Amino acid sequence: MGAVSGCELGQFMARVGVQVTIVELMPQLLPGLEVDLARELTRCLERSGVSVRTGTRATRLDRSGATLKLDVEGAQGPESLGAEMLFVTIGKRPDSRDLDLSEAGVRTDPKSGFIGVDAQQRTNVPNIYAAGDVARLPMLAHKAYREGIVAAEAIAGRPTRYDFQAMPSVVFTVPELASVGLTAAEAAGRGYPAAREARYPYAALGRAHASHALEGWVKIVGDDTTGLLLGAHAAGEGAGDYIAEIAHALEMGSTVRDIAQTIHPHPTFSEALSEAALLWLDEPMHVTRRTGAHARR
Repeated sequence: MGAVSGCELGQFMARVGVQVTIVELMPQLLPGLEVDLARELTRCLERSGVSVRTGTRATRLDRSGATLKLDVEGAQGPESLGAEMLFVTIGKRPDSRDLDLSEAGVRTDPKSGFIGVDAQQRTNVPNIYAAGDVARLPMLAHKAYREGIVAAEAIAGRPTRYDFQAMPSVVFTVPELASVGLTAAEAAGRGYPAAREARYPYAALGRAHASHALEGWVKIVGDDTTGLLLGAHAAGEGAGDYIAEIAHALEMGSTVRDIAQTIHPHPTFSEALSEAALLWLDEPMHVTRRTGAHARR
């Protein structure tokens, strides 16, 4: 089944010779993912030999035979898939049910199981704090680390709060897919009607040629009225590392020109950020339309 871990595990298994099929109910893999990243994810999985079935519902699992049989129904009608093993990776839920929190008076959401916390990670019981997957979305390790730091600082009496403008996320497939901030569509719905994007291809990047890693791109999203940086989305080697620069820039309220004018060492994958920013500003140095770059207004 889909979800981030299903895609990561599915590609790994396929690359070591296992026949893998991913069944996803929604029209695209990882429905919350930026649309071009979702397309890139599907392509990279299929190149690895994974059969991707989007818009497909699992209707029945038969365990009675020597192998598993999963009945599915999609655009092509009902079908039965045989398998030796089935991974169900359709999401996570907070594991708070066995903590007997009610005995301590700590309130949890009866539907989701999340423990309610304030900006200092404090629960409704003043001397009890919570951090990590039990506290709030998203369920990411780096988010949990930050929450733990906030809780420790609050307990120590330091002024602190959990307050962020940007939460980066990475899908660890080959290539890596990284995202932080808003997509152009999200920005348009959040008060930035002049939001637009520019995409810079790895094919125009020196480090990508040197590393034989030409498949990839970086997309910058900004507000055409103010020049404010709104987000970035990337597919390719190193994307999970350099996306942190954009997270920092978003926290600082940077503009797209700030990224363009930041000197990035050559040759590195991070150069794609300043190159994409220059493209967004209609001031490209190393690309033309023929190289696969584009800027949308």
